[in-house]
Amino acid sequence: MTRIYAYTRTDDVVSLTDPYKWTVEQVQKWTRWTLSQYNLYEGFADNFWLDGTSLCMLSKQDMVCRSAHAGEYLYAELDIWKNGEFTLCDGVNDLR
Repeated sequence: MTRIYAYTRTDDVVSLTDPYKWTVEQVQKWTRWTLSQYNLYEGFADNFWLDGTSLCMLSKQDMVCRSAHAGEYLYAELDIWKNGEFTLCDGVNDLR
């Protein structure tokens, strides 16, 4: 099953297809975006000041320790990105 992520052109996240190559700033942007998508506390992103390689090396337990219940969501979403199981599009119009 392909997961669809919708972004606007101003999101910067659209260019992030390989999480191992993300900068600290890109990890922050992805973390905050993911937390907001699930209506989770975005302050948890402050516990993820690391680059993409370091983020990808975190276990599920590591993420839960850094962000409580939100860690499970972050871990699952990152797994999708790591496995390339997504389609990038430019907003809702591309979904039609």
